[in-house]
Amino acid sequence: MKPVVEEPGILQSPRAARPHRSDRFRCKRRKLPGVDASGGTPFERYQGAGRRLLDPPPLGDGSCRRGYGPPVFSECGTACAYCGREMGESYDSWLDLSIDHVIPGNTVKRLLWPREWVDDLSNLVTCCRACNEFLNGYRVVDPPPATADEFFVLRDRHFVAKRAKAIERHVRERDWYEGWVRLRESAPIMEGTTHTPAQ
Repeated sequence: MKPVVEEPGILQSPRAARPHRSDRFRCKRRKLPGVDASGGTPFERYQGAGRRLLDPPPLGDGSCRRGYGPPVFSECGTACAYCGREMGESYDSWLDLSIDHVIPGNTVKRLLWPREWVDDLSNLVTCCRACNEFLNGYRVVDPPPATADEFFVLRDRHFVAKRAKAIERHVRERDWYEGWVRLRESAPIMEGTTHTPAQ
C-alpha cells in the first residue's frame, strides 16, 4: 500500500485518515526533516553542505546516545532522518535514539569500500530504533567509489532509497498495528479480566 502525502513532508497512511474508535492508538503523522518535495537530504545541513569528509566521531563510551552520537546529532539533529520522529523531547524518546551508517559498515569487508569514508561523520545520520531495525540487511552492491565526490553521490542515492524503504515499512507496520488494535477492541472480554492495551 502506498503512502498518501497530504502536504510536502507529511506522511500519513491511507487508513490513518479514517475515524478510529480510540484516539489513544492513533499513530502520529511523521514530518520528514530536511526533506522537501524535490527529495532533499539532511546532509545539506552538515558542514561543507555534506560534500566534505568530517572524520569519524570519537567513540566516547561506545554508546550512540552519549558516545559517538552527539557529533552526529549536532549535524543531523535529533529527529530520525528517515521517518522524522523527534527523539530529543523526552527521556522515553531519547532512549530510541540511534545512529545509522547510510553506506552500511559491511561494505568495508564485503566490497572493500574505504573504512575512513564509511565511518566518517558525513556518512552517519540520526535514526530511530524502528527505522534502524527496518533497514537492517540493506545491501549496497556498488563497487567502491574512486573519489570522495563519487562517495557522496552514492551516499545520497542510498539515503533516498533507504528513506523510501523505511517509509514504506512504517506504512505497513502502522496498517498492521491499527488492524491489531481493532481486533483487540472487537474481541469479547472474558468475565473477570480487564482489556487493556499492551505497554
